Amino acid sequence: MKRPVLHAIFLLFSAMILTSCGKPEDTQKNGEIRAVSLAPALTELVFYLGGGDSLCGRTDVCTYPPEAEKLTVTGHFADPAAETVLKLKPSHIFANALINPRQKVMFEKAGIKVFLHPCDTMEDYLFWVDLLGRELLKPETAAQENARINNWLAENRTRAQNGKRVVFVLWDDPLMVAGSSTLPDTAITLAGGINAAAGEKGYLKCSREFLLRSKPDVLVWAVNRPFEQASEFLRDLNVPLIYEGFDLDVLLRPGPRFPSGVDAMRSFLERAEK
Repeated sequence: MKRPVLHAIFLLFSAMILTSCGKPEDTQKNGEIRAVSLAPALTELVFYLGGGDSLCGRTDVCTYPPEAEKLTVTGHFADPAAETVLKLKPSHIFANALINPRQKVMFEKAGIKVFLHPCDTMEDYLFWVDLLGRELLKPETAAQENARINNWLAENRTRAQNGKRVVFVLWDDPLMVAGSSTLPDTAITLAGGINAAAGEKGYLKCSREFLLRSKPDVLVWAVNRPFEQASEFLRDLNVPLIYEGFDLDVLLRPGPRFPSGVDAMRSFLERAEK
């Protein structure tokens, strides 16, 4: 099927949805904020800033804090069901990404304010703190959170490294680790460690030989099962220290709990020195 035909079908489908679901104009005229969050990091942040009452929808992976599970599920991460979203008549949509970018245009035509921006780094997190504080009318709480994070970042960036070479494993078959320019890389650095995979950028698949050459002192096991169930070749590497059993979301999601996750990792690395 040719692209123009697909585009026409999408526009027709969008028009049908908009007609059947109506517009959220009355909500916006009344000044009521009704928001749909399409990312777990943003859902958590909205609640943290005290704006949980403004949320009317979430994705199926937005499960923290527990109160979020009471909200209507609008679809998957970055892949909402447009009709479900529109039936909620939101005034705002907050998203890190959209699998179908045309949905942004469709939602905006329905009179919804759509905010689309990544949330992969702590810099992105601070961007969202400012934006949500403004849009949810929580500027003071947002300013306090911004100050807390900036002070914590400044303090940890000046603390001495403990010199431990750390490899952050996200999966073992195939083996996937975090290189530079990733949130786990930031966590390792702020915890005083050295990312053993920092020579490569982003999240990468690697071999047993790569790990052997990296000579890690610590393996961070960020997989949702015990390390004793890891692939045999990984267990046979005999990395001296295994860091596991932590809440994966805390270190894999830029958010208000990220500092506590990094502080816990630093404590582990410092205890290992003694």
